[in-house]
Amino acid sequence: MAIDEGYGIGVALSSGGASSLAHIGALEALLEAGVRVDVVAGTSGGSVVGAVLAAGSLAPFREAVTGFTPRRVSACSASSGLAEQCSSSDPRSTSPDRS
Repeated sequence: MAIDEGYGIGVALSSGGASSLAHIGALEALLEAGVRVDVVAGTSGGSVVGAVLAAGSLAPFREAVTGFTPRRVSACSASSGLAEQCSSSDPRSTSPDRS
């Protein structure tokens, strides 16, 4: 069946942190292949990724979320030094240890 120009491509993105990271990779692969996503729907983490895709900010978002490590999250949630630990333009710069 030939695809009419009136049809578009839609994606449905599920919830969950790990799934959201997988969604980012899958969407980047589609974009790199020249596939334009016309409609996006999502729940929980998938809705965040969908909104970021719609805003055209998928690459910077991926850089931000993949920079979080357990140590960085712990440092950001501590009451002292919160601003210093969480305000770096490079989220990986606060700790060379990626554990």
